[in-house]
Amino acid sequence: MAQLPTLSPVIGVNAYYLTAYAAFGTLPNGESGTGAVDRVLDAAQRLGLGVVRTWAFNTGLPLRSGLYDEEQQAALDYVIAAAGRRGLKLVLALGNFWHHYFGLEDWLAMAEGSAAGKNVADFYSKHIAIMTGRASSISGVVRKDDPAILGWDVFNEPRCPGCDPAAAAARDSFLSSMAAARDFFLSSMAAARDFFLSSMAAARDFFLSSMAAARDFFLSSMAAARDSFLSSMAAARDFFLSSMAAARDFFLSSMAAARDSFLSSMAAALKAAAPGQLTFSGTEGYFGSGDAHVS
Repeated sequence: MAQLPTLSPVIGVNAYYLTAYAAFGTLPNGESGTGAVDRVLDAAQRLGLGVVRTWAFNTGLPLRSGLYDEEQQAALDYVIAAAGRRGLKLVLALGNFWHHYFGLEDWLAMAEGSAAGKNVADFYSKHIAIMTGRASSISGVVRKDDPAILGWDVFNEPRCPGCDPAAAAARDSFLSSMAAARDFFLSSMAAARDFFLSSMAAARDFFLSSMAAARDFFLSSMAAARDSFLSSMAAARDFFLSSMAAARDFFLSSMAAARDSFLSSMAAALKAAAPGQLTFSGTEGYFGSGDAHVS
């Protein structure tokens, strides 16, 4: 089995449809909804992507203020658990700006109160609290504490096309107040920071450990090579000195034997030439006035 690439904490993909997929029993192409979720997350993992952004709202999330479709909540639980099993991180958008799919008009319609006095901020704060405070039907972990969730989007693409400065300021104020609700924004940012720092620390430790291992291997190899070289040189030296000593001893022994043989031959020759007249008084291998005498 091919080894999967290391997941990157800063490279991701937008797959907004995962919760809707998981809520379907079977997709139009015949694939199961959860099977489609698994296929998308497997592809993200295979490509080395570390973060997946998807929607945490749907046609039943919520149905109305305080009421949520349990099957769709369970579908989101499945997406979160499936990402966690693969080591992926999720960024979850809690609402949508665009009217094409559960947009601002829907949120306004669900807010409680009269048309003139609907408190959208209170309604949306409750929505944030419910969605972030739910315990998973799969793992039992509360979403705001789930390590698979990297962060939350207050709204999906909360643009303000055609807004004048006052309307844009009101939009920014609303988003800021929602982000501050129950401190979930700060908590999410702290989790993202901790995840990033932890990833960098792990990468640093792995690098330093690898360099230390490489250094130790290099030094060990060099020490072994040095010891082997010195041992070989010592053996060669000992063999050379032993050979030279043996050659020297053989040479000296051979020369002594040759000298003795030569001198013995010469003495025998002289005795044969003048028996009873000459004898040798030295064995140094040369003749001198003191080396022979007439007897």
